[in-house]
Amino acid sequence: MIGNPPLVPNPGATEPSTGAATSDYMDFEVLSEPWSRYQLSDGTMLRLRFLLQKLRRGFGVPGQPGLQAANISAQTIVVSEAPQNLRGNPGRPIPQEEFDRHVEEEVSFRPVSTGPSIYRFEGTRVLTVDYAPTRVRRLDANGPDGDRQYVVETAASVSVVTLPPVLPSPAMARAGTPPSPAEGSPIGVD
Repeated sequence: MIGNPPLVPNPGATEPSTGAATSDYMDFEVLSEPWSRYQLSDGTMLRLRFLLQKLRRGFGVPGQPGLQAANISAQTIVVSEAPQNLRGNPGRPIPQEEFDRHVEEEVSFRPVSTGPSIYRFEGTRVLTVDYAPTRVRRLDANGPDGDRQYVVETAASVSVVTLPPVLPSPAMARAGTPPSPAEGSPIGVD
């Protein structure tokens, strides 16, 4: 976008002269925040959802002149749907500092359905976040809903792209009607 340097994901970008975290909040539109589903080897269905809460423009990226950082604040929702044999009486959530003492076993998983969370900002910029588990461990205790509890470690792949400007379709151009983003077509597409 004219007047703005390229934007790259960079949590923790800092203002060069002071080192203080500084940025401007940006509005964004949610295009997609799907549930990704993973089948665990013990029969449990694990669902993950990445939710963007804040998007901020930061200062430059150290060592990369002309690039500007995007700082994101997000939340991940993790839900387990355990089979009957892994359900029981409701229990208490295990505090994070006690996870290692309660690990029953590491479980393998396979994707059932996955999809990235996608957000549009500044009109033509798109932020895409692919989020997936890297390790899943079942604990030896049930949660408040009676389902077995899991420790889920995750990783994210984040990208930012700028879409081409939208041009009117030939019919709209002949009629002199300005296009809406939904009615126009990207450059070279008709």
